[in-house]
Amino acid sequence: MLSIDVLSRLNDMIFVFDSKGKILESGTKILSTENLQSLVSKKDWERISSYISSGITEHSPLIELEIEFSISRKQYWYSCKMGVISDEEKKEKQYFLGLQNIQEQKEREEILRNEKEKAESQEKIKTSFLANMSHEIRTPMNSIIGFSELIKETDDQEEKDQYIDIIKSSGQYLLNIINDIIDISKIESGILDIKVRRTNVNELIDRLLDVYISDNRLDSKKVKLYTVKTLDTEAATILTDPTRIRQILSNLIDNAIKFTRRGSIEVGYRLKKGNKIYPEGEICFYVKDTGQGIRESELELIFDRFHQVREGDEIRGSGLGLAIVDALVKKMSGSISVQSKTGEGSNFTFCIPYMNREKDPVIGEKSRKARIEKPNLKNKHILIAEDVPANFKFISAVLRGTNAKLTWAKNGKEAVEAVLEGGDFDMILMDLRMPIMDGYKASRHIKSIAPKLPIVALTAYAVDGDMEKALEAGCDDYLKKPVSIQNLYEKLKIFLDL
Repeated sequence: MLSIDVLSRLNDMIFVFDSKGKILESGTKILSTENLQSLVSKKDWERISSYISSGITEHSPLIELEIEFSISRKQYWYSCKMGVISDEEKKEKQYFLGLQNIQEQKEREEILRNEKEKAESQEKIKTSFLANMSHEIRTPMNSIIGFSELIKETDDQEEKDQYIDIIKSSGQYLLNIINDIIDISKIESGILDIKVRRTNVNELIDRLLDVYISDNRLDSKKVKLYTVKTLDTEAATILTDPTRIRQILSNLIDNAIKFTRRGSIEVGYRLKKGNKIYPEGEICFYVKDTGQGIRESELELIFDRFHQVREGDEIRGSGLGLAIVDALVKKMSGSISVQSKTGEGSNFTFCIPYMNREKDPVIGEKSRKARIEKPNLKNKHILIAEDVPANFKFISAVLRGTNAKLTWAKNGKEAVEAVLEGGDFDMILMDLRMPIMDGYKASRHIKSIAPKLPIVALTAYAVDGDMEKALEAGCDDYLKKPVSIQNLYEKLKIFLDL
């Protein structure tokens, strides 16, 4: 029989224990327990006990099993080999477990399993979407073709007018579907444009109301549509893309009409207080209804592409509308949320930067080049925390010729260590998504060490609360990737007192 010394060299860990689970010897010093039962689950201990009860001997083959061990309050998977230690001097049998760590293997298996389930789920969703899209397209087409034939067969003008109205309505519905498909294609291709110009949101909402006020769907359901406007003409004139705002609101209103059988639909906006990211604040538009509401299980999926809302057992909608709304809002550097309760209605809210001053962020290439002027950063020391070498090289190239001293930290841990080692930095450009330690944790550590040291967050994820999380972590400001050279220079001038 192999000795304990030999076994310990063949495994990550080795335990020797008696039939009651008391640990007699172990090849590790990290344990704070003397009982094997406290390290494994009840189910796993029952398995081990069953092998002991079966009367295994030193001549029995080694038993192989996988067990999840709790070590230092963390769970780790181990592949185990169990057997009996032969010792004639001792009357009670002693058992051993030779453990080999398979945590990484289990994690890879879990990732693969999740990816497989996700792929299968996506495939089912797409199949359902295509089937429903076929229905959504064929239904209005059936009306258009069918009533076009009927017009030729009747001389009654009143009937002809009715048929023409149906054809026009079906044609508009079909056009909306086609527009949705085109928009999704633009989003996928990254060519969806935002064209900013001065826009009065009060007038925009009034014109939108004029379109819907005579909507037959509202009359037939006896649903009232009204608006709430909180700013005067001057304050309500902002810099935004009116076409996209109208598209988002129209989509949300259509959605509200579809799922509201009685009551009201309210369309309005409110001004949200400014912060470090948006000094002028945000303007938050909302569409609130008294409809059927959204199931809790669907709330997390409501903005997913191809997800279709169910009403009872019936699938409603093409599965594109809210996905387009979500993409448009994000394209406008905004955020969207929904509050809903089944049977009580829904409230969709989207917020975008409130820009009321006479400055157009869309600048022609020649004008942009003319405005870019390298600042003089002599005697300024900047720490750049960035895990992607190409991104560090880009920022280094941008700051070449500014006379700034640059230090590169390849993760958050290195950034914290650089500050602790007395790097005497004037400013930090902090990527938020990094290995070992992310930018959020690094910023918290650094602010506890040097609270007055300016930190500007850099990230490609400028959505889903990243800005708020960065500010909460201690960052003083925020730059979205791809980083604009002009915006970077402006932040440097602000935080380096130039």
